[in-house]
Amino acid sequence: MKARHSLNNVLVLGLLLSMLMMPVQVTKVTAQAVAAVSTITIFDDMEHGNPFGNGWFTFGGSVGGGGIGPNTADLPPENGGAFSLETGWGSGGTPGFFGGFGRTFPIDLTGTDHFNFWINPDPDQDYTLEINLQEDDNGDGVIGSPDDDEFQYNCVISLTGPCAVSGAGWQQISIPLADFFDDNSFLTGGNGVLDPVPVSAGGNGQLINIVIAVIGNSGSDVNFRTDYWVFSEGSLANPILIIDDFESGVAPGTSCVGIPLGFCTFAGTSSITIMAATTPPAPVLPELGEPNTVMRVDLDVTDFAGFIHGFTNEAGDTWVPQDWSAYQGFGVWIHGNNSGTVMFIDLLENRNPGSTTDDAERWTVTLPDDFSGWRFFEFPFADFVRKDVGNSAPNDGFTGDEVHGWAFGTLGTPGPITLYLDQAYVFGQAAERPLEVTFAADKFETVEGTAAMVTVELTRPLKEGDPDQVSVSYTTQPGSAVPDRDYTPVSGMLTFVKDDVSELTFAVPTFDNPKYDGDKTVILRLFDPVDVPLGFTFQSRVEILDDDPLDPTLLDDFERGAYLWQGNNVNLSTPEIATDDPLALPGQDYYEHILEVDTAVLVDIVVSGSICNSGNGVIPVAILTTDSFDALTVDHNSVLFGDAAEAHRISAEGHVRGKIVFKIR
Repeated sequence: MKARHSLNNVLVLGLLLSMLMMPVQVTKVTAQAVAAVSTITIFDDMEHGNPFGNGWFTFGGSVGGGGIGPNTADLPPENGGAFSLETGWGSGGTPGFFGGFGRTFPIDLTGTDHFNFWINPDPDQDYTLEINLQEDDNGDGVIGSPDDDEFQYNCVISLTGPCAVSGAGWQQISIPLADFFDDNSFLTGGNGVLDPVPVSAGGNGQLINIVIAVIGNSGSDVNFRTDYWVFSEGSLANPILIIDDFESGVAPGTSCVGIPLGFCTFAGTSSITIMAATTPPAPVLPELGEPNTVMRVDLDVTDFAGFIHGFTNEAGDTWVPQDWSAYQGFGVWIHGNNSGTVMFIDLLENRNPGSTTDDAERWTVTLPDDFSGWRFFEFPFADFVRKDVGNSAPNDGFTGDEVHGWAFGTLGTPGPITLYLDQAYVFGQAAERPLEVTFAADKFETVEGTAAMVTVELTRPLKEGDPDQVSVSYTTQPGSAVPDRDYTPVSGMLTFVKDDVSELTFAVPTFDNPKYDGDKTVILRLFDPVDVPLGFTFQSRVEILDDDPLDPTLLDDFERGAYLWQGNNVNLSTPEIATDDPLALPGQDYYEHILEVDTAVLVDIVVSGSICNSGNGVIPVAILTTDSFDALTVDHNSVLFGDAAEAHRISAEGHVRGKIVFKIR
């Protein structure tokens, strides 16, 4: 975390963006970012003030027309000097190819990996700048087909960008050279590799031209100023995305119930109200001046309280996530009271596939209210830790691909306090993700009788320098689900190929049954990756959802064993019976379990006669085989005696004759 009292140019952009209803991307240069760049190769800083006398040219298109010229009145906040380049193209209300402009300036790009430029587009326009880097691939110092090559990047400029935002003021664009693709529509030769290094330095030719074709997307005119075209090692731009400037208001007093759509509040046994407040009378944020609108938060907290901004569609009736994966962290201005209260900021990230509830994964960072007045805070995403709020959220690490909202709140306060917030946004350029292969989710749900579609993905597409293909093996393992009864076991290999999709799927078929036996789980595993490491989620699961109603009159169907049953001197088991088994029940499923009770064979034995004076009191008992009984199957250790009775009779001769009756088990 870092705190500072000045936003510099960030808030200049924030002011311009406050008019927009939806979050948009803009970029700026920071001192930190510039200091990290070790190589800067200037293509043109426009300071000559004479484009056509310094290699610039224009060309016409099929619709409308336009041109270029120097500008001294509209300059970027940094690297502006005395001149910029302005260009304007009339469309006549028809979209299409308007023409373009460019500059011939042979240059060695050794040691650079980004192309950067400043641009200030007029509002309410929608167009694409096809930026073409034309390089000499045969070392003759000029451009021509079929010997040379051309690489293109499409920079879309509109109300929502994504390359630049129309009407949002000066923005610095930084494009990785790796994002330029080989365009063979004009120059059809070359080696297919962007490698502009002169022959004198061991290459096959340097960059000769930068050419921009202007393509109208909506029929609007095209007007913008541009400056400081440079190549660099590393990005010069530090992108920001304004999330909330509160200029469009806040719905006060709405409690978060179910899925949080828009602004809503939450609390334990505490009170909280939120509202949009105008400055003044609300404290003025000096960097923005007045009038301005901020978020006012009134709190009286004994446990916890806060608000959520859940991102929605334009109608405000659907939870729609935003992609923050290109950014490094979250920033916001807070007006503190030095109350000592613990404040927290939560990010609501991805949800379970197909979810209809608030099961967004929470990530949190805390900070103390140990200051008075306005203070600006920035938190790298790496500072946020996972918060378990008992909502069955996924647990698959923070990626920023699907952020559903953000929240602000406090723990206990010393009494009623009022806090203010403004200019919440994400900032920075995230480092490129390492190439990994992973399950797309930690759980995949399917209704019994249908196949679960399991997605495996790469954390980023394969690009130059990566293998042409990578692969990983997958398999299923039993959880609570039984193979070949609840699901069909599957295994195999998935292969990802460069310039192809980064997500692949496989199916896990499941079986239906006619009665309720609860949801069941199949374990999924990735293993044996080839040329790619395993990512965070290399183990997942399939949840087989039971779609049968629970029968409240059913005591036991023995599908889960006989664990709750007890017996004396009997063996209990639950064998599986197929439909073609003689013991099958009428109308049963393909397989059913029944209760089997193995009891002992009871036999009455009568021993009579003169037994008192023979055998030393030992009476041998033999168990014999018959036509219907095999005595050899009896374990003698399991033979039990019981229920014995004895009777005596004295004969006329005085002999004692007896009879013993007992049962043998």
